[in-house]
Amino acid sequence: MRCPASTGLSFNTSTGAITGTPTAITATATYTVTVTDANSATASNTFSLTVNGAVSATQAIPSKGLTVNVAATPFTPVTGAGGTSPLSYGVAPALPTGLSFNTSTGAITPPRRSATSSPTPRMS
Repeated sequence: MRCPASTGLSFNTSTGAITGTPTAITATATYTVTVTDANSATASNTFSLTVNGAVSATQAIPSKGLTVNVAATPFTPVTGAGGTSPLSYGVAPALPTGLSFNTSTGAITPPRRSATSSPTPRMS
């Protein structure tokens, strides 16, 4: 087996180990590895290899201000790309009380205000 030269990987014919650091994105390719013993008997099998791009995070919203008791819409401050799907998101430190963070999309959702959330007027 021979690894593509542009990937930064090499194949050790004595041990069968693939080593190195991938340097280029490579679509899925199937490789055949053949093992040969001292009597020249051989056996082969295949494996697939994909080199994905590195995961990246892009700032979509540099700053966001919210106001107490004013309805807000969901927003996604950072978007992810590359890497191996699915991506997941995390946030630190914890968001203020009432804000939800979607670990699948990175969206921040303010609490919903219902039509009945206003105090009920009292009759005297």
